[in-house]
Amino acid sequence: MTVCIGAICQDGKATIVASDRMVTGGYPPIEFEHTKSKIFELTKYCVAMSAGSALKPLEIIDRTKLLVGSMEVPPDIEKITELMKDSYQ
Repeated sequence: MTVCIGAICQDGKATIVASDRMVTGGYPPIEFEHTKSKIFELTKYCVAMSAGSALKPLEIIDRTKLLVGSMEVPPDIEKITELMKDSYQ
C-alpha cells in the first residue's frame, strides 16, 4: 500500500510532504522498494505524489510537467489542478 501524506503548517506558509517508495505492479502482483521518489516537483511551489499503478501516474505527471513547463509564467495551483485533470482524462 502506498502512503502519500501532506500537511500545511506555519499558518499556511509552509507544507511538508512525504511518500514511501513501494512500487506494485503486474500479475501476479509484484511489490518492491524503489530508489526513486514518488514526489514530483511541478513548480517551485507545487508537487505531485503518485500512488496506485506503477506506470499510469507517471504518464499523467510527465504530461502535466510538460504542459506546466511550456508556460511563460508558472501557473497557479488552480491551473495546475486543471492541467492534471486534463492529463488524466
